[in-house]
Amino acid sequence: FYPDHAWEWAGFWYGLWMVIYGFFGGVLIHRLYMAGKLIRVPAWVAVAFVFASIAVPTNDATHGLYSAFGATVLMPVLLMISANAPVSGVMARVCSVLGTLSYGIYVVHVPLWEGMKLAIAKFDLEYMPSWIAPIAVALVSAVVAALLNKFFDPPLRALLKRWLLKRKP
Repeated sequence: FYPDHAWEWAGFWYGLWMVIYGFFGGVLIHRLYMAGKLIRVPAWVAVAFVFASIAVPTNDATHGLYSAFGATVLMPVLLMISANAPVSGVMARVCSVLGTLSYGIYVVHVPLWEGMKLAIAKFDLEYMPSWIAPIAVALVSAVVAALLNKFFDPPLRALLKRWLLKRKP
């Protein structure tokens, strides 16, 4: 449903709608969570919901509609059931690690993917099985995110904290 070249002015209204919807939808979900009005389900239900959402078959005719439905309905529902799902033990540790890495992966995966596409074209690796590149990018993204979280983020946060706390309001 988004226009071709959505990053250009033609996609401005689409992008504006996505930002407004995402922000206010997030505020609503947060308020429901803080008010204790979200349902409480086991964590495995949220995981099953993710896999069921991904497993829905689409084709060229239905892909856009399902993507729009997923972004506007399924993902907010997933967020609501996941936010209140109790986790403990190993599952809590896994969730903590994945949560810590998620933003870093989000930041670095596109540049790494574009670099992978350039490397595939440059070194004539088109014959490679199609599943190798996404898995390689996912693994490298996770490693880079972990390194950034360990060596880049803490010193930068400390520097900003010192700088911002020195300033007078």
